[in-house]
Amino acid sequence: MRTESVELTVLCLIHKNGRYLLQDRIKNDWKGYTLPGGHIEPGESIVDAVIKVVVKREKIIYRGE
Repeated sequence: MRTESVELTVLCLIHKNGRYLLQDRIKNDWKGYTLPGGHIEPGESIVDAVIKVVVKREKIIYRGE
C-alpha cells in the first residue's frame, strides 16, 4: 500500500476592470510572479480557503458576490 503526503492548495485568479492581481514572491524557493494562493487547512472548505487568501492575506474587501 502506498502512503504519500498530500498538501491541498488554492490559487486565486482575481480580475477587475481588465486587470489581474499577481503576487511577486521574493523567497528563493518560488521566486517570481504567481497567483495569490495558500494551503487548505484540515477541515477547511475550498471556498473558505479562497476567502482566507483574498481577505486576510491580500487585504481585499470581500462582498460575497
